[in-house]
Amino acid sequence: MAQVPKSGGSAADGGPVSAKDLRKHMAEVESRKASEALAKAKARTEEEEEFKKKFLKADVTENDRNRIRQRVLGAAERGDSEFMVIQFPAAFCTDGGRRINNDLSDWPDSLTGQARKLFEIWEANAKPLGYRLEARILNYPGGKIGDVGLYVKW
Repeated sequence: MAQVPKSGGSAADGGPVSAKDLRKHMAEVESRKASEALAKAKARTEEEEEFKKKFLKADVTENDRNRIRQRVLGAAERGDSEFMVIQFPAAFCTDGGRRINNDLSDWPDSLTGQARKLFEIWEANAKPLGYRLEARILNYPGGKIGDVGLYVKW
């Protein structure tokens, strides 16, 4: 814990603390907290931007396909009839997730990046085998559309 500067003595000797010194200390603490919050917000924004870049450029590799296959089989063994393949911010959709939120039939047109690629793989490979793909809004932080989940269903 930070020591409050004291008038008429050192911080360690238990001398009196003036109101001016206490106000100065409080201002320093608040300034430090604000700087830390700003640094955290900046780091979070940079992480989000990096995630978005990767999401938009990412390919779906054969390893990804195998991992999805294994997880679908595991879900079926547990008695589940669906599996969430990917979760991503609705902001990555061209319309911010509004088509998905309103359950419009053209919701796949709003997908971008890796979600779009997964949709295309499903459409070419899994749909002919009877699998369905469903998109859901998963949360509404602050009353706004948050994340999207793409679910393969059988």
